[in-house]
Amino acid sequence: MLEPEPWFLDSASAERAEADSGPSDHGFVFAQAFAGAESVFWPLPLEPDPSAVQLTRLAGGAMTAQSVRRVVMLGYTRSTHVGLGDELFRNTDVGCRTLQLPFLWDSLLQQIETITHHGTFSLIHAATHPLLAVAAADVAQAAVKLLLDPDWRGQSLVELVNPNVLSPQQMAHTMSEVLGRPVYFQQIDGEACPSASVKPEAAEEPQRIARDQSTCPADPALSRLSVSTSFRQWCQNVLHPAVVASRAGEVRRGFAHLHAVDPVLAALIDKRPDYDADAWRSELPSMDLFGCLLAQIIGQQISLKAARAILERLSAQFGGRVPSAWDVTTLDPQALRDVGLTWRKANTVLDLAARFADGRLSEHGLRTLSDDQIMAELTQISGIGPWTVHGALLISLHRGDVVPVGDILLKNTIKTCYHLDHVPTEQEVTDIAAAWRPYGSLGVNLLFASAELDSAAGSGKS
Repeated sequence: MLEPEPWFLDSASAERAEADSGPSDHGFVFAQAFAGAESVFWPLPLEPDPSAVQLTRLAGGAMTAQSVRRVVMLGYTRSTHVGLGDELFRNTDVGCRTLQLPFLWDSLLQQIETITHHGTFSLIHAATHPLLAVAAADVAQAAVKLLLDPDWRGQSLVELVNPNVLSPQQMAHTMSEVLGRPVYFQQIDGEACPSASVKPEAAEEPQRIARDQSTCPADPALSRLSVSTSFRQWCQNVLHPAVVASRAGEVRRGFAHLHAVDPVLAALIDKRPDYDADAWRSELPSMDLFGCLLAQIIGQQISLKAARAILERLSAQFGGRVPSAWDVTTLDPQALRDVGLTWRKANTVLDLAARFADGRLSEHGLRTLSDDQIMAELTQISGIGPWTVHGALLISLHRGDVVPVGDILLKNTIKTCYHLDHVPTEQEVTDIAAAWRPYGSLGVNLLFASAELDSAAGSGKS
């Protein structure tokens, strides 16, 4: 492995790397690197700049001079340099295969923060249009297969094809299932797309994928290599661990910040260094944003025990699941009153359900808004106030800097933990929490966990 900046490598890769440590003569470095090498893997950037192309030309000359037998390069489907390998090694004894790549699923990892914290990802592709894509692991396996095969000669393109062709909308569905929380797709223009500077290749002819892709077409300069990783497998093996790591990293940074700015929270963190900031989510029923708002409305100004009982009675009418907006629109106010809602709450729930059902509101649309914008949008509905919206921001939308200043449990917990002689006002809660930003939600979670721990200790529960 030749790497000019080896400090970027993980430790296992760095042990196998020979470092090109400075602006020395690249020709001399390449001559040493390729001496005695039989096979070389040479990846190009997604859309190489002139310096990368020039470096590749120098490397190609060194490979030829050092009698390298096989070179595997990467070329993206719409890159202007997909044929560079053929140009470099034509009329030489060096065999070259350029893996012609479609969209890489792994490029979605550039949006890991957005996927983790907002439940959205973006591409320039239409939501329902099939997308040709492969996993980086498949690219690596294809490269290894070619590098270890001594029987091929000449230059050609190798098209990597995956029969697992999905639209971005289908990808979002699979991501939601694997991550256990809603993920939505948003189409954006090419300039704003964070995942690739090369446009994803559309599957204009999906029926072509069904053909035998292991055989070469008539054009001897192009062969096809079928890969097998499904998008679900990629989500399970790559995306899910990345989301977990992203969240864990944010929690670590949040703990460090809260520990530094608030002595009370510092003591709570020291008391529970293994605190799982997301463990409480596992105790909640599966529900989307509408379901979360429904639960919040039910819970207004009543105990948690009473709110759970009402939600369970309502869910029992729909097979035990939290009803969707469409489900609720089939009910009348009396049906909601019969499970324990007040008339005011019943009317609020029906109004909210109607807005979600007819498209005036959508989880996808709300997820694209800021916290303040969501607050302004939802509080237009009679019966929905800041407490209800704050709960949805915390529970369903996973927003990181939410402090429900009107929550009575939070106020009482602050009174206890901060040794106040009175229940703090909303302004006092705001003032205390100002130092927590941008990790207000984590501060709230710590205080709620403290209240739960104290309650369990007081009742003799573990």
